[in-house]
Amino acid sequence: MLDVDGVLLLAAGKGERLKPITDKIPKPLIKIKGIPSIAFPLFLIYESGFNEVIVNLHHLPHLIEKELSDFGKRKKISFTFIREDVLLGTGGTIKKVFEEFGFRRILVMNSDIICYPDIGKFLEEGKRDFLAHLLITRGNLGGIDIDENPGTIAKIYGEGKGGKFTFTGIHIVKSDILGILDNKIPLCIVKDGYIKAIEKFGKKISFSLYDDFFFDIGTFERLTDVESAVDKSEKIQQFFEKVRDFYFT
Repeated sequence: MLDVDGVLLLAAGKGERLKPITDKIPKPLIKIKGIPSIAFPLFLIYESGFNEVIVNLHHLPHLIEKELSDFGKRKKISFTFIREDVLLGTGGTIKKVFEEFGFRRILVMNSDIICYPDIGKFLEEGKRDFLAHLLITRGNLGGIDIDENPGTIAKIYGEGKGGKFTFTGIHIVKSDILGILDNKIPLCIVKDGYIKAIEKFGKKISFSLYDDFFFDIGTFERLTDVESAVDKSEKIQQFFEKVRDFYFT
C-alpha cells in the first residue's frame, strides 16, 4: 500500500485570511473543537501506516516545530522540518523535496483540510502512470472538470472559476513534475504545475473521487461552517473524537 517514497505536509502558509488570529497562532495550530487543524491530515497519514513526515514551515515555525516534536515523541512519528526563509509556494516546496531527497513519488497533503478518505485506496488508485493523481470532491468551490473515461482531469480553472469538482489538497506527485516547473519563486503546484502540464504539454493527471464531508479552514466563514457541521452531524462528531483520541493520547 505504501507505494510512495515520502509524505509531505504543507504547513508554511501565513493564513492571511484568518488575521488577526494568525498573527500569533500559525494556521495549522488553529483549533476546531479543541483540536489543532494539523491533527486531521496527520491522522490520515498515521492511519495509512506512515511514520515519517516532511513538513515545510515559514510563519511562526518554532511553534509548529515544538507542537509536532512533542506529538511525534508520543506517537513515534519522525518529522523532518524544512524552514523556508522565503515562501516557495506549494510547487516550490514539492520541487525542493524531490531535488533534495531524491524521491520518485510523494504523497502531499495540505494541513488545513478536514475529511476522511481511504488513503490506502487512494494510493492504490494512484499507481497509474500519470504525472499526478488528485483526490477531488464535489463542492461549491469548484475549479475542476473531469473526463470520466479514462478517469483523468479534463480542465483546471482555479477555485470559484468553474467546474463541478474541487481539489481537496491531497495528491500523489511524480518527480516528472520537475520537467514542468520552472525556477521562479514562489511556484503554485496547480497553476504552475498541473494547469501548465495539461494545457501546454498535454500531460495526463488522474483522480479519485471522494464523496463525503470535506472542509478547509482558509477563512472565518469556513471555520464557522466546520463548527456548525460538527454540531449537526453524528458522523462528523465521531470522526472528530477519533482524531482527538489519536492526537492527545
